[in-house]
Amino acid sequence: MTIICCLALASCSKTAQNSESIVNLSSVSETADNAADLSEMIHVATSWNQECLYKVISRPAGIDSSDENGPMYGNIVRYDMENKTIDYLCSNSDCLHNSDSCPSFIAYASDISVFLNDERNQLIIISYGYSDERQTSEAMIGNISVCSLDGTDRKTVYALPKNQSFCSDDYVFLDKENVYITVNESGNTEKSFVKINLDSPVVETICSMPEDARVKLVCGNTFFYFIPDEEDYQEMTADWDGETEVKLYTYNSETDSFDLVFSKEGCADYVVGSTLRHISWDRENSRVTFTDYDFSTQEEHEFVAEGISTETRLFYRDAWDLSSISVKYAVKDGDDIVFKKKLVNFDSGEVTDFTLERSNLPRDGAEAFVTLEVAGDENGGYSDYLCICGYEMRTAEYYDMNGNKVESKDYYPVYAMISKENYLAQNPEYEYLEDLTTQAVG
Repeated sequence: MTIICCLALASCSKTAQNSESIVNLSSVSETADNAADLSEMIHVATSWNQECLYKVISRPAGIDSSDENGPMYGNIVRYDMENKTIDYLCSNSDCLHNSDSCPSFIAYASDISVFLNDERNQLIIISYGYSDERQTSEAMIGNISVCSLDGTDRKTVYALPKNQSFCSDDYVFLDKENVYITVNESGNTEKSFVKINLDSPVVETICSMPEDARVKLVCGNTFFYFIPDEEDYQEMTADWDGETEVKLYTYNSETDSFDLVFSKEGCADYVVGSTLRHISWDRENSRVTFTDYDFSTQEEHEFVAEGISTETRLFYRDAWDLSSISVKYAVKDGDDIVFKKKLVNFDSGEVTDFTLERSNLPRDGAEAFVTLEVAGDENGGYSDYLCICGYEMRTAEYYDMNGNKVESKDYYPVYAMISKENYLAQNPEYEYLEDLTTQAVG
């Protein structure tokens, strides 16, 4: 029985219910050991650990000065959470960071992700590529490369055929030796979930799935995907009347088919480790229900939060572990829409007003609340969080690929560390990171 209190949470647990149309996951997992060939060590790829975060920033290439929307080059940037700095992944103090002589340089910066492989002390750089008319150069063909943590020793380990691209909407997974990723093929209505070896150009197709499926979760050697039932389903946002049915499928290698393992009306969901957190809401009663399904134990836990109005839109943010979440929602104020935010603490059972706000908003409609950039991984939450706590007007200097110096005056995000204790208590006690990428180079 779930007890509901105003501005509080209550919880209960039970075994996940199955029906004739929903397969018990434990029986499916047993059949997936051989043909699917998924490592037990597979995990979601991330761009961070507790020490640092890696991102790619884009710069106009400047190859054709008459083309304002021309190609972009990029640089890998390291956010050092211990030394409180943001800098190019380059140790050469005289480097202009605008050519392939720089270890941080990326020739074409659109649709690129950098992932951290701690087991190999490497970065994995995935260029998702294009397989349509947007593929106008070799740099736009999807590929995977690796490099050392300082950016050196970079090499391409796999390049896609020209008629294929990696799926940027799906999660990427890793084990020590392989990348697991989905691939689209031009003209094909299905996509493939593949395993790519990082030491040799060996690619194994695990299975095919509908092109609108999204790979969400790997638990042991079983993986899952879901398909939105409605065109307007949005993973991160619910802004339509009513809910849609969220369905989760798992691959059965014995029958080379997919089994339905989860189905529930709701507005959104996200994954932490082996747990799917499902979100539904009752607009009339300003009530939001969070239901956790742990696919490793087959248990279900439910939390009900009161006092979160859902008149118009409901968003969730900062879902890094299962201990807390921030919920942003919109309410009507006459003809205007006003955004508010609550902090849901699942450990303490409290729902409180979110009071951490960003400083110096660059424009109307900009995100007004502090958001977390790094707060944990699939193994749990960290004790210190990296956040964006405001904006600052700066004049950044960089060089385009022709060697021309460019000055860009704009609002840049302010990154800072905040302890988990202060974040949950809503205390604005920040340790700011110095952004060296906006300072003069060369």
